[in-house]
Amino acid sequence: EAAVARGVDFSAPYEPWAPVDMMQTLLVDVHDYCGCSWLSAIVVACLGIRIVTLPVSIASIRGSREKALIQPRFMELTTRHKQTSLDGDQTQAQELAREIQAFQQKHGRFFMMKGTWNLLCVQMPIYITAFWTMRGFAGHPNLFPGFAMEAPLWLDSLALADPYALMPLLTAGIMLTNGEIFGSIDTETAGAQEQIKALQAQVGDAANSTQTFMERNQKWIMRFAAVAFVPMTMSFPAGVFVFMSTNLLASTAQNRLLRHPAMERLLDIPPRPEQQKAAAAAA
Repeated sequence: EAAVARGVDFSAPYEPWAPVDMMQTLLVDVHDYCGCSWLSAIVVACLGIRIVTLPVSIASIRGSREKALIQPRFMELTTRHKQTSLDGDQTQAQELAREIQAFQQKHGRFFMMKGTWNLLCVQMPIYITAFWTMRGFAGHPNLFPGFAMEAPLWLDSLALADPYALMPLLTAGIMLTNGEIFGSIDTETAGAQEQIKALQAQVGDAANSTQTFMERNQKWIMRFAAVAFVPMTMSFPAGVFVFMSTNLLASTAQNRLLRHPAMERLLDIPPRPEQQKAAAAAA
């Protein structure tokens, strides 16, 4: 009835785009092979995806740490170049411009993107695909009757919105907790936030004065986003929040584990900026 109310035409062929079809096939296979509930199938599939994409996450953390090692030098060069240009010292400005060009040739013109590819090219597409996967399940109960009929916990159905909005609240709570503790809603980007703070401390007032509105008010923006998330998504199928909350919790656990010194040594991950500073002070 809910699908009919949304205008779903059961006579029309269902042809999801390839990524959605692949994720739906994965969930159906997990459900059928394990003989578990659909809720459990979503959790297992989500954890399986995290394991498969673990090498990408490790490469992302490694890239973020490597960027933290070289970015202070780049910021120093750009700050000095800007200052000498304002002072009218063209000879020194040209020399610094050549140094900046040599730096970019050595480390790559897009070295600032290191550590962000996992979020942009893996995690965000997975979130989008999971959303449309659940919408596809919810919108075609004639094709996936077991998913639509399952009513775990207090939910009427995984295909329907949570009647008490507890699932959106739980997911928003995880996002808010990550933002307060790790500095990022999704801990995939937490390392980048730490690096920005460390770089600002190293470069000093020149960098701090150029902070944008977003950078200065990042904490409050994340808090607002987490709060606004609830009314904006409370009409989504409950299955969406099962996937999102599982993915957020798995991401938090994974990244806390990868920050352990023993794991960093094993996986050849460079030390964090604060560890480098402590080691330099001890030396």
